[in-house]
Amino acid sequence: MNARTLETRKGARVRLLEGGADDARPLVFLHGVAGLLDDHTFLDLLAERYRVLAPELPGYGEEKSKIFLAILGKRLGQAAPGWEEAAAPFSDATPRSVADVDSPESLARVREFKQARKAEKKGKAD
Repeated sequence: MNARTLETRKGARVRLLEGGADDARPLVFLHGVAGLLDDHTFLDLLAERYRVLAPELPGYGEEKSKIFLAILGKRLGQAAPGWEEAAAPFSDATPRSVADVDSPESLARVREFKQARKAEKKGKAD
C-alpha cells in the first residue's frame, strides 16, 4: 500500500492508502485512525483483486472498522483470508451488529442482543 495525504477544498488533511492496479475495479475501504492502518495485510490482499482506496476517517474508529469488515465477509462475500480474526468479535455467529442483519427477524435479534448488553452494562463487542 502507498500512503499520501490529500487536502480537501476546506483545508482538511486526510491520509489515504492506495494499492492495486489502476485499471482494477475500485474498492473504497472505510476505517479510521484506530482501524487497520498499522497492519496493511488485509488491504494488501484486497489490492490483489481491486484498486483499493482507504482513507483515514476521523472518528470512524476500530469498532466500526471491524463491523465494516464483517459486512464485507458475512453479507457481501468479499472476504480475504484472516478477515474473521481482524473483524472479531463481529465475525462470529452472535447477532450483534448491522453485519448480521438480512431480514426484519435478524434486525429484531440484533436489537434484543443490544438491549440485553445495555441492561448488563456491556457493549456489543463484549
